[in-house]
Amino acid sequence: MFGAVIMAALIVVSRPLACDNATGPTNQPPTCHTFVNGVCVVPGCHMVRAVRIPEGSLDIDRASGTGKITLDAFYMMVFEVTQDLFEAVMGFNPSHFTPVLDRPAAPEESQGRRPVEMVTWFDAVYFANLLSEREGLEPVYAIETESITRESNGEGRGYRITYMTVDWRAGNPNGWRLPTDAEWEYANRAVAVTPGSDEGWLWHFGDDQEELGNYAWYGVPYAQGGMTREVGQKQPNAWGLYDTHGNVWEWVWDRWGSSFPNTDYSLDNPRGPDAGSYRVFRGGSFVNTAANTHSAIRVGDTPAFRVNSFGFRLVRP
Repeated sequence: MFGAVIMAALIVVSRPLACDNATGPTNQPPTCHTFVNGVCVVPGCHMVRAVRIPEGSLDIDRASGTGKITLDAFYMMVFEVTQDLFEAVMGFNPSHFTPVLDRPAAPEESQGRRPVEMVTWFDAVYFANLLSEREGLEPVYAIETESITRESNGEGRGYRITYMTVDWRAGNPNGWRLPTDAEWEYANRAVAVTPGSDEGWLWHFGDDQEELGNYAWYGVPYAQGGMTREVGQKQPNAWGLYDTHGNVWEWVWDRWGSSFPNTDYSLDNPRGPDAGSYRVFRGGSFVNTAANTHSAIRVGDTPAFRVNSFGFRLVRP
C-alpha cells in the first residue's frame, strides 16, 4: 500500500502562521493562513494557505510483512505552490506553461494560480527556506551556500539549482519544508476521517475511476494539448487538500529506495533511506494515466531533474 496575496508596494512585514478560530466544514480541521509581505485578501490567501493534519498512523500490509507508521501532526499547504507564490519569494517564474512560452491559462483561469513547474528538488528545498525566512520562521534545512550550483533557465526565467549540500537541521525547526513520503501519503488519504482509505484504496476517495475526474486533472498527453490547470478547481480530499492526484507531480523529502524493513515493523515519523541518489515524487500529473495517480504510487529521479509536470507543496509543524 505505502508506496494574492496581493503585493502592496513598499510593505515589508513578516508574520508567523495564524489560524482561524472557527472549525472547518465537516471532516475538515481548522483552516490556517500565512502571509507574504503581510498582505492577505481572502480568497487571495491561496498563495500560502495551510490546513492542520492531525497526528495518526498508516497501517502497512505487504507480502513481506506488516507495519505501522506513526506521524505527528503537521500543517500542509492546501494547494500546490503556485507560479504567483514562487515568483513572490524567488523573484522569477521558471514555469514552462506561461503566455510567453507555451499554453497560457485556460479561459476563466488565473495564470498566477497555476502550479509552478520546471523546478528541481533542490529548487523546492531552497524555496522552503526562503519562504520560512520571509515569515520569520526557523529554516528547516542546513544548506552549504558554497556548494550551490545554478544554471540559467533562460532570459527572464531565473535559474535552477542542480546541486547543493543539504541536511535537516537538528531539533524541530518551525519553518516550511517538503513533506516526507509517509506524510504525503497520510495526508493524501486523509486516513483519520476516511474509513477504508488506509486499506488499499486506489485514490483518497475510493476505487471508482469514473470519479477521478472530479478530483484530478490527468490523462491528457502534452502532444494532445495537456497542460497544468489553476489549482483548487477540482474537489478536495476529506482534509481540504486540492490536487493531490494529478495536475503536477509533487516532490517529497525522501530518497528513493526501500524505506522499510521486510519484516513486521513500527516506525515513528520516518524520513526514508539515509543514502541514495534519487528523490521521490508523488501524485501523478496532468499527462499521466489514472493508474499513475494512485495514492500509493511512488516514483524517483535525480534531484536535479525538472520537467513541466513537476511541482511541489510544503508542510510545517
